Amino acid sequence: MELDPRIGRAIKKMSFEKLLPVQEQSIPLIMQGKNLLAQSKTGTGKTAAFAIPILQKLDEKQKLQALVLEPTRELAIQVGNEFRKIGAEMPFRVVVAYGGTPDDRQKELLEKGANIMVGTPDRVLDLVSSGHAKLDKIAFLVLDEADLLLDYALALKTRKLLKSVPEKAQKLFFCVHLPGNLEEDVKKYLGDFEKVKTFSFGKLSENLKHDVLKVEEDKKFSELKKLLNERKKTLVFCKTKESTSELNERLGKSGFKTRMIHGDFDQTRRNSAISSFKAGHANILVATDVAARGLHIPELDLVINYELPQNYDYYLHRIGRTARLSASGRVVTFVSKADAQRWKEIKNKTGIA
Repeated sequence: MELDPRIGRAIKKMSFEKLLPVQEQSIPLIMQGKNLLAQSKTGTGKTAAFAIPILQKLDEKQKLQALVLEPTRELAIQVGNEFRKIGAEMPFRVVVAYGGTPDDRQKELLEKGANIMVGTPDRVLDLVSSGHAKLDKIAFLVLDEADLLLDYALALKTRKLLKSVPEKAQKLFFCVHLPGNLEEDVKKYLGDFEKVKTFSFGKLSENLKHDVLKVEEDKKFSELKKLLNERKKTLVFCKTKESTSELNERLGKSGFKTRMIHGDFDQTRRNSAISSFKAGHANILVATDVAARGLHIPELDLVINYELPQNYDYYLHRIGRTARLSASGRVVTFVSKADAQRWKEIKNKTGIA
């Protein structure tokens, strides 16, 4: 593929040295117009794998042509920014659409002729219903984190949008792991499609150091404080909003500088916490799994699984916050006797000793 020189210059400024495996395998297939299911671990360059060929193929004279669906607001913002960076020298406009904030600016960008919309299914549907987003000319539909978008709470809205775009639109589904119960759905929506998979179960990143700490509930907090005393940039995962709030309060009382995010936070509060953590005003972020999907924090040294996630998929996304691309990182997972069965299931899939 001969890369548009404008894209070439932009990705050079972003310090792209070479295409990563998911990019190397996916981009030619997307350029050929193939529908695609691509499975690759977090932090391996999935966004650029679809953003580069979409920007390469867009018609500069046509308005809304690409719709990228994301399961969370944070991911929508990050992916929208990635499109803007890669297409910095191109005339395309990107609108990022998500709830929790007024939609005036999103409507304004659509009226001005935005070419790419990156958003969460609920807000995208609202904009379609109000007539501000017209999907009849959509040429590319991306489901990023397709497993989340097609399962549980987001499934109905995602499926409605899948039916709303032209049948001939090129459909690109990206995820880490596709659960067996979704395989038939994916085949139905993609029709004739190609598959890319850049990893196998039981193989974690070579740059990721993984430690398992077997500790009972009454000793967990003291062990956590020992780890946090190293003063590294750390993301601590809890399973529920309540346990996240409780742990954050205990850490604050123990003298640690923390920030916190969970599902009850509105967008302003979430953005403030994440920005403060990224800027170094606090070196600890305590979070539920809402942060696990796609949150990119530069130079994150350590991820601590203070409480085990509900399954292997969530575990993969948690540990994917560190050791991204070519960087190194460390994960520490707390395992109590009560966690034994769930940990065994996760461990068997990841191959952790």
